[in-house]
Amino acid sequence: MSALHTIENLYEEYTDFRKLRITLNQFTHIVHFYPVLLIISTDGKVDEKEWKYVQHLSDSLGDLYLKDITDAELLSDLKALYLNEFKFLLMNFDTWERKFIKTLRQYLAENPEKKEEILQTMYLFANVSNGIHEKEEIMIEHVKKELGIEHSL
Repeated sequence: MSALHTIENLYEEYTDFRKLRITLNQFTHIVHFYPVLLIISTDGKVDEKEWKYVQHLSDSLGDLYLKDITDAELLSDLKALYLNEFKFLLMNFDTWERKFIKTLRQYLAENPEKKEEILQTMYLFANVSNGIHEKEEIMIEHVKKELGIEHSL
């Protein structure tokens, strides 16, 4: 794999483009959950239940930093940042999808223990709105192939 698709390179490009002030570790969570955005938008829209899950995901990611960020307002800002970035990425697949997927593929090649977690999260989000639909199943299979995740749950 080329060094071109490292999380560090994507972090620099993305945070510069978006004028974000987040750590590399915080950005890595966005990359990690990027496939979820592909799954929930497969049918062309993100419904209310799916969006609530994205909001919950953003809050949970912010809560990972409870020990480091003791200021409630800063923590709230981080949660809002996650939500805003997920919303931005949902509206800008054409610009960012290949970059995020290639980067995540390289990351998973170097961290294969994360594959199962990403797979479980895709299925969890696909199942939010009345089960997994055919289009979502097709997208999951496509994303698994793109990310080099061979097995199924």
